[in-house]
Amino acid sequence: MPQLDIKWVEDFLALAHSGSFGRAARQRHVTQPAFSRRIQSLEHWLGTELIDRSTLPVRLTEAGEAFLEDARRIVGIARTARHDLRSRVSAERARVRIITLHTLAAYVVPTLVSPYLAARPEASVEILPSVQGIEAYFEALESDFGDVVVAYAHHRTPGPRDRFDSRRIRLDRMVPVAHPEVARLAADSGALLPLLAYTPTSVSHELVQPVLAGLGLAFRVVGVSALAESLRALALGGLGLAWLPETVAADALADGRLVRMWPGEERVEIALDIRCWSRRETPPGPLRSFLETLPQPG
Repeated sequence: MPQLDIKWVEDFLALAHSGSFGRAARQRHVTQPAFSRRIQSLEHWLGTELIDRSTLPVRLTEAGEAFLEDARRIVGIARTARHDLRSRVSAERARVRIITLHTLAAYVVPTLVSPYLAARPEASVEILPSVQGIEAYFEALESDFGDVVVAYAHHRTPGPRDRFDSRRIRLDRMVPVAHPEVARLAADSGALLPLLAYTPTSVSHELVQPVLAGLGLAFRVVGVSALAESLRALALGGLGLAWLPETVAADALADGRLVRMWPGEERVEIALDIRCWSRRETPPGPLRSFLETLPQPG
């Protein structure tokens, strides 16, 4: 039997409060199918059904009602222990921990931390790149594993609503690029274009797919990765076209190693915000000092 996951108990409390799988899943920043599986995992671990799914809104079973107070205690004890330990560790190291995408860890976050480190010789930062889903970023932020999240935001991507402060760092765009020889294939309307695609479970895949569908062209997927840097390297090798953030493609576009596909057509571009999220009511200390050094776009 798998070990108890504290996230399952937190999910159960969210569902007990909202009475709706959909609302609770949004609150927990996961898809409804994934949320349902986690509730089922908790029920399997406990050996009994906690939720009466035959009613709307859903209700707790007798076993669910009996478990409710225990669930609150479990989560309360875990959060208190975590907070106390994190506070002691943070006080010792005074380090700002930044959870971010690999792409932004390489191309953007260094420019954000440089002014902070230059102004405060005693300061330190820890950059924590990840390829997990966006919901995992905010779970890590909520659990004090990190101090801030730096990530892309788009109106079709999930994200927090009420629990975190958010500020825009800069604008970026995903644009289709390719080696000049690959770009010449686009001139042949009958050509089967080689495509470097994002992993189907990634947010980038969800953003690019509607654009591909709207072009009405024939593509052949020749490479797949969750990382824009990997697709960039394949594109530079002349293996296919890829949608890359301008931040990632800028140097290669400037020197001609890559060129834009369908230049001037706005429908092929995807506007993105680069945003920084942090917990609210940040007390004086390293984190607040770091946040004060971030760009303040108008």
